Amino acid sequence: MKGQFFVNIHNLVTLHKVLCGNVKYRFGAKARSLKMDLEDLREIDCSGYFRLALYWSTTPATVAPDGSSMQREWCERMGFKKLDHYSDVQYATHDASRLFACFLAPLVLRGVTLKAGHVWFVHQGKTIESRGSRIGVSSRHWNQNVFRIRRAVAFELPTSGG
Repeated sequence: MKGQFFVNIHNLVTLHKVLCGNVKYRFGAKARSLKMDLEDLREIDCSGYFRLALYWSTTPATVAPDGSSMQREWCERMGFKKLDHYSDVQYATHDASRLFACFLAPLVLRGVTLKAGHVWFVHQGKTIESRGSRIGVSSRHWNQNVFRIRRAVAFELPTSGG
C-alpha cells in the first residue's frame, strides 16, 4: 500500500459525535481549511466531510482529494482492499477495529448527471457521513436501499487503536 497512514477510529468517532447534528449539508460546501476551528464549521458536503474527517483522524495527517469520484479513485490508487460486495461490511458490524470508505457513483443517463455521487464511512454497522439538505453530519444503518439499488462499493481503510 502506498503512502501508509492509519485512521484512529476513536478520533474519527469523536469528531463525528462533535459535528453530528451541528453541521448541515450543502452540495459543494467544503471546510475552508482542514485545520480550521471545527466550531466554525456550519455546512459541508459528503466529500468535504470525508476529506476533513480523514485529515483529523489519520496519522500522519492525510489529505484526500476533493470530490467523491476522485476520492474513490484515490482509494484504488492507494491499494486499499476493495470488498467483493458492499454488503460484506456487515461481517465487521461487531468489530470495532474495522473501517470502510464507501462510494456511490454519480447516476448518469445519456450523458446527463441526474444524481451526484456520494462517499461515507461505515464503522460497526453505521454510516459516518454528511448527507441531505436538512440532515447534514449524521449516521444511519449501513444497509439503506439507496446503497443496494445504486451498487455501492467499499474499501477497507487501515486503522489503529484509539
